[in-house]
Amino acid sequence: MHAALQSKMAAGNAILGLQLLVHHPTVVEIAGWCGADYVIVDGEHGVISQVALEAIVRAAEIAGIVPVIRTFVNHGADILPYLDLGFRGVMVPHLKTAAQAMELVKFTRFPPLGERSITPGRVSRYFVTPQTLQDLERLSNEILIIAQIEDAEAVQNIENLLDIDGIDIYNVGPADLSASLGYPINAEAPSNPSHPEIRSIIARIVEAAARKDRYTTNRGWNSESQREFFLKKARNFFIADTDILSRSIRARVAEVRQFAVS
Repeated sequence: MHAALQSKMAAGNAILGLQLLVHHPTVVEIAGWCGADYVIVDGEHGVISQVALEAIVRAAEIAGIVPVIRTFVNHGADILPYLDLGFRGVMVPHLKTAAQAMELVKFTRFPPLGERSITPGRVSRYFVTPQTLQDLERLSNEILIIAQIEDAEAVQNIENLLDIDGIDIYNVGPADLSASLGYPINAEAPSNPSHPEIRSIIARIVEAAARKDRYTTNRGWNSESQREFFLKKARNFFIADTDILSRSIRARVAEVRQFAVS
């Protein structure tokens, strides 16, 4: 990850990410130049071409923001192609056990720190210039890993998951978690992320992580008290680019309409 983000996290400062739903490098550049710390490209719920992914990574490098890929698998070996493209972080779904977490960390580190294979791709500068052991160590230590906690089994194993070195941030997925725990809204809506018990579980996970000086994250809050809780305890927050766009456009449209009427 970028040195600036590493410094912020080492100091325990709050960090901010952008979830990229508009897959365009211009959005990435704007996010970086506005001061966001990382950008998440959603590869779990969407299909993005390699050309588009490379453009996003290059934009992130230019703007000084950490590019993170949200993968559709949590197996270490299956995320290597994204790392080879130059992504400096991964957000993996349905991480349930400490064994899964350790395997994930192992495959994001080059030997002797792990088992990530060396590639002649862009992350290795296409072997145009030789890579040293120091280069491989730096690349290994720069990877940001975000684990998604979104299953009943993960909640049961949360203390063990929080002890795994190499996992940097724990993101609780309330929709999948509520479905896994059996808290539907109704038969047509199998998940209820706003259920009081889900909110309580999320708060307990955030508290447990804070006691171990671990970062957690949340996409939103419903009140000022929740906002203060997450910023103080979780120290991390991310918002979707479409949320920012819709709020900004809606506010500006309302402003213009009011001006036109008056």
